[in-house]
Amino acid sequence: MRGKIIIICVLVCLLTSCSSGAVKTPAQSSRDGMTLSTNINLEQVDANIRFIMTIANQSTAEQKLEFTSSQKYEIVVKNSNNEVVYKYSDGKMFAQVLDTVSIQPEEEIIWEEMWTNHHLSEGKYSVDLTILAKDIELSDTKSFVIKKR
Repeated sequence: MRGKIIIICVLVCLLTSCSSGAVKTPAQSSRDGMTLSTNINLEQVDANIRFIMTIANQSTAEQKLEFTSSQKYEIVVKNSNNEVVYKYSDGKMFAQVLDTVSIQPEEEIIWEEMWTNHHLSEGKYSVDLTILAKDIELSDTKSFVIKKR
C-alpha cells in the first residue's frame, strides 16, 4: 500500500512540474535576446497529409530548447466549424524525459510528420502547430483546403 502511495505522489509531481508560466507568443518569440520563429506547411499526398515544421534561430547566438517529454510538438487540425478532426498526440504515449535541442545561429531544424489515411472530406481546414519547449512556446496556424482528385 505504501508503495502505491509513493508511486502516485511521484506521478503527481511529474505531471505538475511540466507547466510553465512563460509568456507565449504565436509564430515568433524572443528569449534573452534570442529570436526564434516557427512555421508549419503541409502537403497532400494522395490520402495522406505531410506536416513540415520548421524552427528557425534568427539570432547570432545558439538557442537551446528544453523539452520535458519526448513529445516535441502538438498538431491539431480543425474543420470549418472549428471542430477538432485530428490531434497528433491522441492515442500516443510519450516518455517523460528531459531533452535539449540546440539550434545554431541563423540555422533551422525541420521535423516532418505524416498523417496517413486522413479521410477528410473536401473543404476548408486549419492546422495549429505548438512547439512544446519549456519556458517558451512557439506556434503557428495555417488554413488549407482539401480537394479530392
